[in-house]
Amino acid sequence: MDLSSINSKELIEYIAKEVIKQIKSIENKEATVEVEKDKILAIPISNNKFLENYEDHFQIDYINDIKEDIDINSYKCLVLEGICIQRLVSISMGLTGDKISSTVIDFILQDKKIYILNEGVEYRQYKNTSNISFYNMLKSYEDKLKGFGIDFINKLDLKSISKNMCQDRLVNSIDNQIEERDIQKTSKRNLAYKIESKILTEGNLRKIHQEGHTSILLQKKAIITPLAKDYIKSNGIDVLIE
Repeated sequence: MDLSSINSKELIEYIAKEVIKQIKSIENKEATVEVEKDKILAIPISNNKFLENYEDHFQIDYINDIKEDIDINSYKCLVLEGICIQRLVSISMGLTGDKISSTVIDFILQDKKIYILNEGVEYRQYKNTSNISFYNMLKSYEDKLKGFGIDFINKLDLKSISKNMCQDRLVNSIDNQIEERDIQKTSKRNLAYKIESKILTEGNLRKIHQEGHTSILLQKKAIITPLAKDYIKSNGIDVLIE
């Protein structure tokens, strides 16, 4: 667009359209942000791949497949398909009896989120046959785990957890981009030479440019003379509006 052929009102309209165009471009890019998959460590009851329905959204690592030391910090959360009586007791007492118990305790110590599926809690299947006092003792160990921040959930609740984790990851990614963009905008605005006059002439602009300024900040209703418009165009000067 030839800046020399337009008046101040048309210039403002032109700049506004360009700003809207840039915002839409940024929004389109943000909508197609490729979200890196979060990692979940899974502990099955057997060799069952019980989280296979979530592999499109997460990287699922099963503890049985990991031969080296487990990097706790690389995982978003830990999901246990269930828990046997022995591990229920040992973990609640802080005893690292085996690899699984040690891993759960490490997640607790790192304040990482842990989920245990209700369907796989072993002691509960004896509710109708067990001595009441003994059963309540086992339940107290479960309550201890809950006190450590472990959530006991139904298998169907995994869908809502999955959805929330995906949304959190996407929101964080977009928030970071928006924050970076806003920082860049603020930085650019701070570096711009602020012109207090309501009329920008070619002579004033040339002097400002020769002092090393390549961007200017104008008042909302500032008027740019035709020669100043030509100078802006030929020297690639950025024009910002308050």
